[in-house]
Amino acid sequence: AWRNLWRHRSRTLILGSAIMLSYFLLLASMGVGDDGHQKMVDAAVEGAGGDLLVHGTGFWDAQTVDITIPAADSVIAIVNTVDGVRVAIPRILVNGLLSTASGNQPLRLVGIVPELEAEMKDVSEDVKEGDRLEESTEKSPLLIGRPVADELEVGLGDRVILTASGVDGEVMRALFHVAGIVETGRFDIDEMLAFTTLEAARGAVGMSDEITQIGLLMEGGERTATVKARVAEALGVDGDGLEVLTWQEELPEMVGYVEIDDETDDCNPDCGDVGCAVLCVSTNGAICEGFAGFRCTDPDFPDCGESIDDCPPDCGGADCGGVCVNLEM
Repeated sequence: AWRNLWRHRSRTLILGSAIMLSYFLLLASMGVGDDGHQKMVDAAVEGAGGDLLVHGTGFWDAQTVDITIPAADSVIAIVNTVDGVRVAIPRILVNGLLSTASGNQPLRLVGIVPELEAEMKDVSEDVKEGDRLEESTEKSPLLIGRPVADELEVGLGDRVILTASGVDGEVMRALFHVAGIVETGRFDIDEMLAFTTLEAARGAVGMSDEITQIGLLMEGGERTATVKARVAEALGVDGDGLEVLTWQEELPEMVGYVEIDDETDDCNPDCGDVGCAVLCVSTNGAICEGFAGFRCTDPDFPDCGESIDDCPPDCGGADCGGVCVNLEM
């Protein structure tokens, strides 16, 4: 056989080169696919605000500032001690109307702690004019997108008024000064979001020690469901006015776009991972089975993904719940 290979050296070399090229292209394709998958997940986490989110019960559905996390510093201190949590990011989210003499613009005001927010997304990187929030000397600094600045005909240092419902349900108006102009490259984001400091946002809606959201980023290699259970246990969320959601629960529409098609991705089928089969799985992100025995009630996603029963203890405990999937899509 060896002599036959070298009897026609040119043909052998061409065939060998073709095999090597095919193998290289296969590896490159797998790398591109994995990178695209991870970028999609990272974008979803950033869009949600974290791997896990802590809110007052019902906040994500209602999106109103009267549903808060009271004594926020204490809650943040607790979640920062939970195994698997890398950082806790406090925020205040306010839907309101920004106004000047030239017009009005509906948007969402996000009150942040810049150095903590930078753990997920550094807002200052998108500031094209003016100061970063942490550099501004204004008492109530505001970063707005270029489309908002153009619509309201404002520039650096100009005053704008935010009208929004306060924590007590009353309509409140707050004065802000434009500290910077943001350009993210996404028009829909630039015309929708504005950023200020956490303290300025509190003052705008009449809060004291409350916030509306805590975004949690996890340590690498941790399973979302496992860390969620630890956070919920640490906070005692049952009946305590708080809820813990995964990014999949907050943005279920994004889950369907994530194709779980690579069995080599650190996947352990004994731990309830739905991505251990070489096929595309569509899910609505709803939790199923586990201790509570949740069932998949959505007819479009009737199956509970991967092994739920007989869950090994080293998979994060006995409660290895799954997510509702459609294995036929």
